[in-house]
Amino acid sequence: MNGLEISIKFMGALLYTTIAGSIALAFWYLAGRLFEKYGYFRWYYIGLRVVTCLFLIPVSYLAVSGINRATPRWHGLLFTKTPTILVVCRILYVVWILGMLVIASNYVFSALSLHRRNKKNFLCNKEKQ
Repeated sequence: MNGLEISIKFMGALLYTTIAGSIALAFWYLAGRLFEKYGYFRWYYIGLRVVTCLFLIPVSYLAVSGINRATPRWHGLLFTKTPTILVVCRILYVVWILGMLVIASNYVFSALSLHRRNKKNFLCNKEKQ
C-alpha cells in the first residue's frame, strides 16, 4: 500500500468519523437537554463521552469497510481511486493538517496565556505556596 492509498483511506476514515460524530452530537444535544433538565447528569456526561469517542475512533469507517469486504454491496465503487478523488483527497488532507495546526496552536497559546495569568494572580510568597 503506497502513501496515496493510505491518505485516501485516512480521508475516508476522517469523513466517516466526522459524519458519525456529527449525527451522534445532534442526537446527544437533543437528548442531553432532557437529561440535564430532569437531573440525569451522569447520563448526560456518559453521552458526551460516547460522542467524543465517535469523533476520535473511526468506528463508522471500520463498519463500512467491513460490510464492503463481507458483502460487496457497492461493487468496489465505495473506495475507488479516480484522478478527481485523488486531487480532492490531497486538498482535503492539506486543509485538515492546516486546520489541526491552527487548532493546536490556538490551544497552546490559550494554555500559556492562562498559565501566565494564573501565575501573576498568585499573591502568596514561595514558602506558603
